[in-house]
Amino acid sequence: GGASAVPAAQCRWRRASQLITDGVRSALRPSHGDGIAVVDGALSPSEVAAARSELLAMDGSARLSEVRHQAAQGVRNDRIGWLSADQLEASGSRALSLAVRLLRALPAEVQEGGGWPLAVPLPVQAAVYDGSRAHAAFYKPHLDCKEPASNPRRLTAILYLQPPGWDGGGELRAWRRDGEAVEIAPLG
Repeated sequence: GGASAVPAAQCRWRRASQLITDGVRSALRPSHGDGIAVVDGALSPSEVAAARSELLAMDGSARLSEVRHQAAQGVRNDRIGWLSADQLEASGSRALSLAVRLLRALPAEVQEGGGWPLAVPLPVQAAVYDGSRAHAAFYKPHLDCKEPASNPRRLTAILYLQPPGWDGGGELRAWRRDGEAVEIAPLG
């Protein structure tokens, strides 16, 4: 949500509708379901590789930056940037533009199953985590929406851009509505 958001229906894209099944909608429905759904293979391996390459190039040219106050507090140590599909397309980053467009289209498909009206922010956040065993990359446990009145986020979608066979960490630990933790592998 927020001032720079549009109704989810304005972001509809047929490709996203092919990814969201009734099972995914049911898992995310606020009245029941565990609140977590995983959709592997949203992009082809070549699309993942191209988007990853474009994102790493952006990072290498300092277009992503550390969130200093959160890094200083030990909350996270990644680098982020806010990406718009139109700006990416105009700059020649077609693979990342496709990824952003897909992420922005998912809420319309989830909303179609019933539940709550969703708004989609114009930019999406991209993050690069690089670490080693000596200096692990991290983002401490947090809630994406603590106060619904001031932060209307209802849905978080994550697209991993790891290459096939990735074994370098980066699992997401999410909690189901019943409090059980789920480890989600970062598959592209």
